[in-house]
Amino acid sequence: MTLEENSKIVNTLLEEEEVTFKYENHFIHIQESCEGGYDGSVYASEEEYENEEDCLDGGVCETIVAITAVEFFLDISRDLTKRGI
Repeated sequence: MTLEENSKIVNTLLEEEEVTFKYENHFIHIQESCEGGYDGSVYASEEEYENEEDCLDGGVCETIVAITAVEFFLDISRDLTKRGI
């Protein structure tokens, strides 16, 4: 992912309070959590996300810094890829 792509994702998250995007083999959804921080899910595909199927992994990133949250969920995706998922 380029710096420009990463910046667009972060800016969208800050402006819209949620963002969805494809990253390598996964589809990621991140939104602001009502309790603070960011809630995110990593799916096998956009189709699974749209069909409201279970995500592969995800959770809450308890930071107020959007770029840190984006990197947190990108790391989850990278870990899943390393594990062949």
